[in-house]
Amino acid sequence: MNSKQSTHDALSKTYRASRLLVPAVLLALSLVALEAILQPSLPCSDDAAFHLLRLTQLDHLLRQGVFFSRWAPDMAQGYGFPFFNFYAPLSYYLAEGVSLLAGNLNLGMRVTFALGVYVAGLSAYRLSRDHFSRSAAVVTAVAYMYAPYFAYDILFRGNLAESMAWLFLPLSLWTMGRLARSGQNRWLVAAALSYAAVLLTHNVFALIFTPLLGLYGLVELPDKRLKIKELASRANLQSSTANCFPVILALLLGLGLATFFWLPAMAERAFVHSDRLLVPPIFVYWGNFVTLTEVFALPQTMYTNLINPSPSRSLGLIPLLLALPALLVGWWYSRKRDRRRQVAFFGVATAVYLFLMLAVSEPIWASLPLIEYVQFPWRLLGPAALCLAILIGASVDIFTDSGSRLTLIIAAIYGIALILGNLYWWDARYCPGLEDPTIADMQEFERASQTIGTTAKGEYLPLTVAYLPEEPAVTPFAPLPDTLTNSVTGGQTAVHTPKQFAVTLSAREPFTLTANTFAYPGWQAEINGKKVDITPSEGTGLITIPVPAGDSDISITFRETPLRWVANVVSLVSLGGMLLVVMGRRGARWPGGRVAARQDDEVAVLVVLLVVGLLLWGVVVWLLPRVESPWQRSTFPGAVTSTDPVTRFSNNMELLSYELEAREMAADDSYLVQSNWRVAQPVARDFRETVRLVDEAGLLWSAKTAVSPRWYREPTPTFAWTPEQFADSQLLIEPIPGTPPGLYMVQMVLFDEETLAPVSLVDGQTTLNLGTVQVRRPQETFALVPQYPLSQTWDGVTLIGVSLDRDAAAPGDPFLLSLYWQVDEALTGDAVARLSLVDEERTAVFTANLPPVHDNFPTSQFQTGDLWLGQHAFHLPVDLGSGEYVWELLWCVDDECDKETAVLGNLTISAPERLFEAPPLDIETHARFDEVATLLGINGLHPASFTQHPSLALVWQSNSETPTSYRVFVHLVDETGQIVAQSDGVPAAWRRPTTGWLPGEIILDEHHLLLENVPSGSYELRIGLYDPAAGVRLVLDDGETAVTIPNVMLP
Repeated sequence: MNSKQSTHDALSKTYRASRLLVPAVLLALSLVALEAILQPSLPCSDDAAFHLLRLTQLDHLLRQGVFFSRWAPDMAQGYGFPFFNFYAPLSYYLAEGVSLLAGNLNLGMRVTFALGVYVAGLSAYRLSRDHFSRSAAVVTAVAYMYAPYFAYDILFRGNLAESMAWLFLPLSLWTMGRLARSGQNRWLVAAALSYAAVLLTHNVFALIFTPLLGLYGLVELPDKRLKIKELASRANLQSSTANCFPVILALLLGLGLATFFWLPAMAERAFVHSDRLLVPPIFVYWGNFVTLTEVFALPQTMYTNLINPSPSRSLGLIPLLLALPALLVGWWYSRKRDRRRQVAFFGVATAVYLFLMLAVSEPIWASLPLIEYVQFPWRLLGPAALCLAILIGASVDIFTDSGSRLTLIIAAIYGIALILGNLYWWDARYCPGLEDPTIADMQEFERASQTIGTTAKGEYLPLTVAYLPEEPAVTPFAPLPDTLTNSVTGGQTAVHTPKQFAVTLSAREPFTLTANTFAYPGWQAEINGKKVDITPSEGTGLITIPVPAGDSDISITFRETPLRWVANVVSLVSLGGMLLVVMGRRGARWPGGRVAARQDDEVAVLVVLLVVGLLLWGVVVWLLPRVESPWQRSTFPGAVTSTDPVTRFSNNMELLSYELEAREMAADDSYLVQSNWRVAQPVARDFRETVRLVDEAGLLWSAKTAVSPRWYREPTPTFAWTPEQFADSQLLIEPIPGTPPGLYMVQMVLFDEETLAPVSLVDGQTTLNLGTVQVRRPQETFALVPQYPLSQTWDGVTLIGVSLDRDAAAPGDPFLLSLYWQVDEALTGDAVARLSLVDEERTAVFTANLPPVHDNFPTSQFQTGDLWLGQHAFHLPVDLGSGEYVWELLWCVDDECDKETAVLGNLTISAPERLFEAPPLDIETHARFDEVATLLGINGLHPASFTQHPSLALVWQSNSETPTSYRVFVHLVDETGQIVAQSDGVPAAWRRPTTGWLPGEIILDEHHLLLENVPSGSYELRIGLYDPAAGVRLVLDDGETAVTIPNVMLP
């Protein structure tokens, strides 16, 4: 054997060894990601339960012998709907295959996610390897497997279909590139199959990926650089067209193979509530653009005791930095033209996808057909991550020549940086449940989550279904009428299979039979072998058919429509065409080049990368949880101790910290308030907090309930928290349109999620002031939407509308008036708006001079074109009589009012019957609570009246008018001071607030105590008044805060 042959044999062995090592290397490098997925439970995510229950439906169908069904018969509370006619099914078949091997659907889905990551890495490796060194291709695979949005898709969205599409994207590009460069039949088949897999895995990914795939195939054609003048040659033009043909044919074959799915899905959108796919503000593209800060987010420290990590939807800053060498110099530095072409193509593709994710691209989204069904522009992160991964791999080859020692170092550094740098996105939390789901679990989940058929909005319900039936479908048919002589003849029962309802019956007279499934194209009914028309029932859209008198053999079957048959035939023809290609001559190729094999890497690089993968797995699994590091910490930032200043609430919840985004904001911007919470002791209820913007008068200038940023993930209910954990809260304050410039207070309120009752701090306050923020003028134009539009113009301003918080009230009630202004020209002086309440005799019973907008924003600061909102809160006069009143407004400058009067609206007053003489009292107290009221005494307080629901009548006398609505508390306490029964509320069963009391008036205030579980014995009764907003009790003359009645005996 000569030396040349020996060298060739050695190279061949090295090449074979390196090829065998690659799968092991990628497996080792994927272990950190697989560790995050293969936990005992599925991650706590948006949609994992949906996808698991869809898998449950498919499993149930397969076990009944139905291999493919457009109809999901057990969804929508057992009434069924055409889910698999519209939602790409391939990912569920893949998961079903894995689940059969795993023996459990939940475990099978977790393993499917894990396999998806690994196979995605293999596919990305093959794509990159055709153009770059083996080490660069491995880095590409690592970048793709650990892409932040890939982790987000799996762990935080739980989207099985979209996650499975990740593995087919590089596979499709690889096979298409091979086809374009070689023209071989086998690559034609592979390209068609892989593209069909994309189409059958995820509708949206197929839509946003198809242009990339088609363009890549054209770019990879060997004759793509024909000069323009050469195209004048007919021979060259024919050659170029011939080269394009296999790429076009592969796309057409892929479309053809999937036609059985996508054609009916497209054509039948008008038969379902597809409009619900585009419900604002969540499911529309214009509400889901991302910022560059989000796309290139920095990795964050992982906190193991954080309940709700909220990573952003991102490409990640570290992957971008690692791709910079290719982006900056790769297009000209590489000596090989195909490498330069890859860098240029994927660089441009990354830029295009990035642009389409930003709000600046909104005009394009508004003009392109079908693109609105993408819903979320950030979904483009998927193909963008693949393009960026190619660029990251290309950067490795820019640094080094293949096979050098530097290659080993650079590849190892890149692999470590990608895994540890993106580790934050793989920090998931796990939610036990649905361990072995059944159809009953699916239907119970629908009821508990108030969803329809594992969809958020019931978007695939037939259009004839306006609302769901009240009860689940437990029988094939609705109850049969009494007119039947024998509901079932011959001892048979009604037959119900996934695609058929059947029954044999005999009726005395004609009637309408209702099947417990929704009418939809494809359902066909026959009676005694003759076709009958199906009519959807009104509202519920159930199948109804007319049944004649006599014996009837009824069958209702779901079949393919003519359109679906055409689609099926197209797919079969495409499959047949592909089989012909397979059966053709193996070496046959279309005009084009050939794929060159690369044998330029050494085994040493792969061995090092294998070791790196295993070491990283050990570090992440064993070392990081045991040491505090920039990557992972075990405690809240700052390690809260008993001496740290925390804000404590009366329900055992603690506010550990909070942070205000800035000290100023524009009036049309949003303002982020971040806070961290824990429970000192477990709580039994779910509590939430909100933040709001208020002025010095306590008026609200933001939405009543703050919203969270779209990327934020809500924590689990507080009753599931443990004291060792903490939760992160992110809330946005959004000023209401027209908010004037000025200094505002940021307030926080903690409340019960179910009752909405506020929770007080330990000092009794129900609001927590976090700080102030200066609000500036708005930056963009906006519109004001008043309750009642007006058009009253005065000198330089127009009152364009008004909002009244009520049109009927009682004397002393609070009232909120909102005035909407448009500034026609700048004003030099300061004006006031004179408000009057006029009775039926045209007498003003109430007058107030109000600043048109705000005390701190006089009219001299108005500018031409401004739109402003003025909010004014006050109490109606206490002495108003019953009757009809009118609100009127005048514009006044320097005490001179314009003659034009604006009529704002009407108000009906219902005055209470007033009492000024006290009734006889069982117990006299004459306890004076400040200047507000005196508790004269109590009636009904004796043992004979103490049943399980005793009634106590408190007798109050008003001392003076008050703008505060105080509440009465009646507490029955035992010898330890523990409250055993209580009654709190607005006096007189919420009918007589203290704001409506006239001085000297007597108010009878009845309270009921629930004593059902209170043992007999001696107790104290404590009665007082408190301000619910401030959490402060009124004080008696002796300094106490309650009237105490001792020795109350319970029999």
